[in-house]
Amino acid sequence: MDEILRIDDPFVATRRVTTCPVSRGGIQVPEGQRVVLSWTSANRDEEVFGDPDRFDPEGNVGKNLVYGTGPHVCPGRPLATLELCVAVEETMATFADIALDPDLRPERSITPIGGFSSVPVVLVPAR
Repeated sequence: MDEILRIDDPFVATRRVTTCPVSRGGIQVPEGQRVVLSWTSANRDEEVFGDPDRFDPEGNVGKNLVYGTGPHVCPGRPLATLELCVAVEETMATFADIALDPDLRPERSITPIGGFSSVPVVLVPAR
């Protein structure tokens, strides 16, 4: 589930204020500087993920920043992951097939939200 979110991150960016001088990527950032962290860009960094478009759940374990990191890690991650897994498992157990609706197009969310606001599908009941 995390790898799907890494490839199409619903959390586009967040803002922070530096608490001490820091250097990242050869850029000096002074204490007290407002910065924007692009989670989407970080989760697609070629130096970290090699081929960022490749779906590789096992190879990317521990590199994904979709739930934040360090003191800013999402405290709801375990519950969110459980809810996503249960939803997918129950959907797969209930329906024989899931396909994109051929008559309706998925709609992307508008920044600052990533991902999709609507993905119309056709559910084929299991027999």
